[in-house]
Amino acid sequence: MNSDRIHENQIDLNMMKYYFTSNAIPELLEFSISERKEILFAAQQKLTVPEKLVLNLLKLVMLVPPFIYIARQDWIIFFLTFFLSAVCYIGIFKPLVNYFCANHLPSVIDKIN
Repeated sequence: MNSDRIHENQIDLNMMKYYFTSNAIPELLEFSISERKEILFAAQQKLTVPEKLVLNLLKLVMLVPPFIYIARQDWIIFFLTFFLSAVCYIGIFKPLVNYFCANHLPSVIDKIN
């Protein structure tokens, strides 16, 4: 396999790679799904404070609007914001978590082996 090729679930945007699934992370290709989950969990435990802050602020931005519209009982806009939050989770949050975890994978994999 050519190292310049990008996996089908991976987008390369100016040196920052978005991994939509754990299958797209090159370091995890040799592991089973359960092993990938364990390794990603261990990598998430190694995230730095700024990385955790970015992820938590992103979660806050995604989750607040639907709850505001629940409180206002504006159901049409609630469902719209709920849908947008789900899209942001799939399209922004999970790839960002995978990207941050990919930086810590070599140390976690070395510790497991």
